[in-house]
Amino acid sequence: GGAWVGASTNHPLKLHTNNTERLRIDTSGRLLVGASSAFDGGSSTLLQVLSTGGARIALARNDTTTAANDSIGRIRWYGNDSDGGYDECARIEVIADADHASNSKPSALTFHTTAASAESPSERLRVDSSGNVGIGTTSPDYDFQLAKSSAVLAINATNQSSSGTSLLLFR
Repeated sequence: GGAWVGASTNHPLKLHTNNTERLRIDTSGRLLVGASSAFDGGSSTLLQVLSTGGARIALARNDTTTAANDSIGRIRWYGNDSDGGYDECARIEVIADADHASNSKPSALTFHTTAASAESPSERLRVDSSGNVGIGTTSPDYDFQLAKSSAVLAINATNQSSSGTSLLLFR
């Protein structure tokens, strides 16, 4: 076999700096940062980050010429199917809303999901660099803009303590 680092028995792999444990891969294969034991006991929670000041994960683009629509960072979710291949199901992404300069980093936060019978996610919601929120549009012009292919917008408010509902309908 090839080279490997780890323990051949039922022990975690620990990394220390300055005589302090910083990172651990526990015996369930979970990566624990800032923790010596899992705080989320689920074996499916493979990354757990703990910090007294509130855990943070930082993503950065290493590019001095970031242009409009360039990706700054993203988090993606994948699912697999009977053919064994993995397809992207959803993502949250930050993109440059315009060219970046020394004192100006306009950015948008986008949310993408995959529709039924589709194979890749489409943008569903955007918060642009002006704070405008768009659903169904990639360039909202107002504080909140909803773009739909149908002319009906229904907002259904259900009273959970009784069987009645209230309906606000715009046409």
